[in-house]
Amino acid sequence: MAGRVLVHELVHAAVGVAHGHRGPFRRLAKALGLEGRMTATHAGPQLSARLIALAEKLGPYPHGALDRSAFGRKQGTRMHKAACPACGFTMRVAAKWAGYGLPVCACGEQIALA
Repeated sequence: MAGRVLVHELVHAAVGVAHGHRGPFRRLAKALGLEGRMTATHAGPQLSARLIALAEKLGPYPHGALDRSAFGRKQGTRMHKAACPACGFTMRVAAKWAGYGLPVCACGEQIALA
């Protein structure tokens, strides 16, 4: 599993992130054996076999156990960007509160989720 993610990210590095998951990214990803939606690729049969063979050849990665508590607590509320289409004022709002409605900007326009 980790191998296919690494291949996906290396394709981004090779073609540049400006292409997103289109054009050059898609062509290289498919050539290397990634399949499915380009935003959520998985290794095709040939790439899977190559990654498994490589992992067996390399053996286990020598490192200590990972302790998730070292990374802090899990993210709570995800804030969404909202902006005024007229003047460009931006703010962050939780999805819960955006569901009740967004405020009107000081310039008089309705703020919308970006």
